[in-house]
Amino acid sequence: MYRRASLQPLVPTPHLIMPRLSLPSPPEGKRTFIRKIFLFQRPPPPAPLIITSKGRSSTSTSPSKDAHDGPLDQAGVKLPVAETSDVRASIRSRNPNSSARTSEPGQGKEGLGSNGRGVDIPQSGPHTGSPSPGILNGAHDLIIQNSTFNVVYNMDKSHNPAFVESFLRNIDGGGTVLLVLDKKRVAGAEMDSSDREPPPRCHPETRKEIRETLSFWFLNPRRASNFIWLSGPAGAGKSAVAQTFAEYSHGLGRFGAAFFFSRLQNRDSPTGVIATIAYQLALRDAGYNHLITHILFNDPSILDKPMRIQFHKLIVEPFTILTAQLAASAAARQPLLIIIDGLDECSNEDAQCELIALIGEYVRLSTAPCPLLWLVCSRPEWHLKRVFAYADPPIDCRREEITCNAAEDIKDVYRILKDGLQQIRDKTCWDLSPSSSQRIQWPTESKLQRLSTKIGGLPVFASTVLRFIGDGSGTPDAQLEFCLLCLETMKEPSHVNPLETLDIFYHHIMLRVPQSIISVTKQILAFYILSSTYSTPHGDEFIQVFEAARFLQVDKDTFYFSLRSLHSVVDVPSSEIAHNTHLKFFHKSFPDFLQRTSRSGSFALDMDQARYEIAKLSVRWQNHLMQWKCKLQTCPTPASDESLRTDPRWINDAKANRWKQSMDRFQEIVEHNWCHMCTSLSGAYKFRFAEELAKFNFCHFQLTDCGSSAYCVRMSNLISWFLADPAPDGREHHDLIRLKPSSDNDITLAKKFPRPLPLFDSLPEFNNITPRKTLWFTSSHQLNRLYSSDRHEVLGAVWIGKGERTALAWFTKS
Repeated sequence: MYRRASLQPLVPTPHLIMPRLSLPSPPEGKRTFIRKIFLFQRPPPPAPLIITSKGRSSTSTSPSKDAHDGPLDQAGVKLPVAETSDVRASIRSRNPNSSARTSEPGQGKEGLGSNGRGVDIPQSGPHTGSPSPGILNGAHDLIIQNSTFNVVYNMDKSHNPAFVESFLRNIDGGGTVLLVLDKKRVAGAEMDSSDREPPPRCHPETRKEIRETLSFWFLNPRRASNFIWLSGPAGAGKSAVAQTFAEYSHGLGRFGAAFFFSRLQNRDSPTGVIATIAYQLALRDAGYNHLITHILFNDPSILDKPMRIQFHKLIVEPFTILTAQLAASAAARQPLLIIIDGLDECSNEDAQCELIALIGEYVRLSTAPCPLLWLVCSRPEWHLKRVFAYADPPIDCRREEITCNAAEDIKDVYRILKDGLQQIRDKTCWDLSPSSSQRIQWPTESKLQRLSTKIGGLPVFASTVLRFIGDGSGTPDAQLEFCLLCLETMKEPSHVNPLETLDIFYHHIMLRVPQSIISVTKQILAFYILSSTYSTPHGDEFIQVFEAARFLQVDKDTFYFSLRSLHSVVDVPSSEIAHNTHLKFFHKSFPDFLQRTSRSGSFALDMDQARYEIAKLSVRWQNHLMQWKCKLQTCPTPASDESLRTDPRWINDAKANRWKQSMDRFQEIVEHNWCHMCTSLSGAYKFRFAEELAKFNFCHFQLTDCGSSAYCVRMSNLISWFLADPAPDGREHHDLIRLKPSSDNDITLAKKFPRPLPLFDSLPEFNNITPRKTLWFTSSHQLNRLYSSDRHEVLGAVWIGKGERTALAWFTKS
C-alpha cells in the first residue's frame, strides 16, 4: 500500500496587472520532490533498500554511512528527510500467506513482532505480477522489532517532462483552489456561460437612462454607496441590463463575478452562490486566489458550511487582507464589480434576505476604498422590500427602479420590435445578392405601430412576439397577422398560441400564491380589473387600496398576504399610504392573461362571477350607508350590517383627519357606483341578483336623493335595466316593481300626496330622463310631507320594493 505525500498549499503567481504582494513563493523542495516522482524511471533490477531498526541491530545487504541521514531512491539519489516522513509505511502484502518472520521454504510458520502481531511482507512486485526477490530475500530465522520501514514510490514508467511542467504551472497558477471551487460552483450562472447563450442584452438604443446611471456610479470614485438594488416588474428587462453592464465592466477590466439565478433553468438553489462568486474572483484576481488557497487548505469544509460562514471566509476575510496590504504598500486599485441577478428566483426566501443582509453588513463595515461594488437585480418582492426597510442598522444601499409603462419604455420596445422584425425579414429574404439600396422596411409603419401599441413597454412581451414571428413555422407576414388578430380582438388561440412563452412566465408567478389564499387574491385582482369602469367623486379614476379592501371586506393582513407573491406584476402600496394610493398592474398583459381561460387555466378569473359578488356587496354597502337617513326612531327594516365594520388596523394607519376624509370619500364611491355595479350583470346572474334587490331598503331614499340629475339618471338606469329582460318564468317584469298598490303600505305612500296620483298604464321608460323630466322618491320612513305637487306636474308613479322596504317613485315634468 502506498501513501501519497502531503503537500503544503502552493500559491499562484500574481497577475501582471495586480500589485505584487509580499507572499511566500512555492517551496522549491516540494517542486523538486514532485518532479523526481514524475520523472523517475524504474531500473530493471531493484536496488537494495535500507531497513533501519530502533533497538536491536538491523540487517542490511548494503550498509552505508548515509543510512541514518536519509533514504536513497532506487536510482541512488538521496531524498530530503523532510519529504520522507509522509511516505513511510509498513509494507503489507496482498498475499495473506506472506509473513514477517522468515522460515525455511515450505514451513509457513507465522512470524510475530514484539507486539505479537504478524507483519505481511510482499513477495512479488505489485505491478509486474512476477515473483520478486523482496526486501528480505534469502533471510531466515530473523525477527525485526520496533522497526521503521522507509518505502519509496514504485512507478513503472515516467511521465513526459512537458506534463510535469504543466502540472507544476497549474499548481503555481492557483489551479488547485479552482479545482476545489469548481466542485461546488453552479454551472451556467456566470456572465459568459454557454448555458445562457444567447443571453439577454439591451438594444444599443434602449435603457439608456439606467445604463448611464449605473456607469456613472461605477466610474465615480466618490460614489455615495457601494451597493445598488435594481428592482423592477417581471419582464421589464433587469437581466438584460445586468448582462449588458457586466460586459461593460469586463471590457474595463473591472468585472469580478456574476450569478444569474433562473428558476426555469434550475439555477435557483442558494447553496453554490458564494462558491460560484469565489471561483470567478479567483480566476481574475491573483492576490485573492493566493489568499483563499491558504484559507481552504486550512479548512476545506468551509464550502459545506452555511452561507454566512462562506461569505465571511471567502469574501470578507480575504478582501479585508487585500485592502490592508494595498493600503500598506500605497498601491492603487480599482474596485471589482459583483452582480447578482434574479435574486427573487432563488428558491429560499430566507436565503434571499440573508444574502442582502450579508452584503449590506460588508458594505457598511468595509474601510475605504471598498474593493468590491455590488449590483443586485430582482423584482420588488415584499420580503425584499421589508428586509431593506427593517434592517438594523440600516443597509447602505441605493435603489434604482426599472419601469415598463413610461413613455420612454414604450419607445424602447418600439425600437426592439422594429429592429427585431427587420432581422426576421432579412433572414427569410430569398435574394442571395441583395444590395443595401434594395432593402425594404418590414413591416409597414402602420402595422408596427399597431403591434407596438398592444405590447406597450414590456420587453419580455416584445421578445415573446418576436420569437413567435421568427420561429419558422409560417411566413413572417402570416405570423405577424395572427399576432395582431390575437392581440386586437382578444381571440382565443386554437392550436397555436403566440404568447405561450409569456403565459409560462406568468404561470410561474401565480404558482407562488398559496392555495389557501388564492380565492382572495383572485377577488382583489378581479375588482381592480373592473374598477377602471367605476367613477370616483373627484374624477381621479382610481380607487385607493383602503377603499378596495374595505369594500371587499378584506382585513389588512389578509389583503397584503394575498398579494405578497405578486409584487413583480402588481404595484402594491404599503399600508401607510394605502389611504391615498391605488393598486395598479405594471403591464396590461397580466390582466389579459388572467381573463383568458385558455392561457391562464386554473388561475383564470371568472369575471361574470366577480361582477355578481361585487354587485351583492354594493347593495349591502348602500343599504348600510343609507341607514342613517331613516327618520323613524325604530326602523322596521334595519340595514346596519355589523359584518361591514372596518378593520381597526386600517384606521391605525391613518391620522384622524385623513381617516375622516377617507370615510367620506368611500361613501361617495359607493353611492356613485352601486347602480353601475348592479347593471353590469347579465343573463342568469341578473335574475339571481333579483333576490338581493328584494332585500334592498328603497324606503330609505329621500326626496333629495334624486335632486341631482346624475343620481336620478343612475337610479332610472337601474330600474330600466331590471325591467329590460323578462324573468325566466316568462313574466314581463318582476313584482319588485308595481304599477298599482298591492298592500296597505303602498296605499299609505300614495296618501302622502295632496291629491290622487296619476298611474301609468304601462311601465314608463325610466332611461329617458332629461333635465325637464325627473324621478323622485318618498317612503313611510319620512315623517313629513317634503313634496309640493304645485311645483311640478306629476306624470305618474310606480311602487318599488317589498313590504316595509317599499318606496314610491314618480316622474315629474318641469
